[in-house]
Amino acid sequence: MCIRDSFLWYLFGISAYWFIFYKLERRAYLLLPESRWWGPYRNFDIIFGVVASAKLVVLFIKIWMQTSYDIFFIDWEKPKKNPQKARDNEAVNVWRSIFTGNELNELQNTPLITLEFTYIVYLFFMFGIGWYYWASESPDMTREPSPYSINRVLLFLVISFVFFCTGAAEFFIRLAFSLWIPLPSHNFIDLCSVTNLSVIIFDDILHGYYIHGQSPGGLADTDSEELKHILENESHGGGRGRGLDPSDPNGQQCFEIFMSKDMRRKYDGLYSVALELEIDHLQKIAQPGAIGKYVYCAA
Repeated sequence: MCIRDSFLWYLFGISAYWFIFYKLERRAYLLLPESRWWGPYRNFDIIFGVVASAKLVVLFIKIWMQTSYDIFFIDWEKPKKNPQKARDNEAVNVWRSIFTGNELNELQNTPLITLEFTYIVYLFFMFGIGWYYWASESPDMTREPSPYSINRVLLFLVISFVFFCTGAAEFFIRLAFSLWIPLPSHNFIDLCSVTNLSVIIFDDILHGYYIHGQSPGGLADTDSEELKHILENESHGGGRGRGLDPSDPNGQQCFEIFMSKDMRRKYDGLYSVALELEIDHLQKIAQPGAIGKYVYCAA
């Protein structure tokens, strides 16, 4: 990955060198070869093809890695007694877990930098203002159509510059306004605290992340009036803090997890047993004569 990014910045530096010393000098310092000659651009084209191919491969690898994550929800809600059933305790409501899982799924498609806004800014500067014609083989910084052809090296610089500046500006603006408009990730952490659910995400065999979402009120499966009372009590400093350590004044809720190999083996053993039990249960209810259809999704 570092080599891929190094090659990308190498192309950016080479194209910037040609742009500066061909376009911005008052006296001729560097002559730009015509685009129809492939020889002077052979190395640039080869490295560009390698970088583009590597980016595509990394994209597929990232998609494959995200589909192989282990995601678990820890429900802190305590079962309630149900006198109408033979069992002493009734299982907690599953809809909070389903709703939180759906929000987590939508969060994966909510980037900090939006492509739609980036494309709009790109079209505005490239074709609205005319920066596209900066990539022409004319030595002048013109923004009007000219008989000169467009040079692909200069065009790479202009496009990269517009995309990089647009993405960086949007990134820092979103971070600055996050003090007043929370980011989607911050809203999801608040949702975990309201629904009384913690989330564990394993993105590797021995590495993962933990979101502590235990509700300060101790419960979330209740009516709207009681939930409102719990949130109001929390806003006035009542109850325990949202952080994993109640005495932590910062209320830290997000953590990076590193597991030992022994812990991973125990985890795989427990997970395999639970998975086998669930498979046996599904096979039993799928037998002829079983009523209904059940769907179980395991990370």
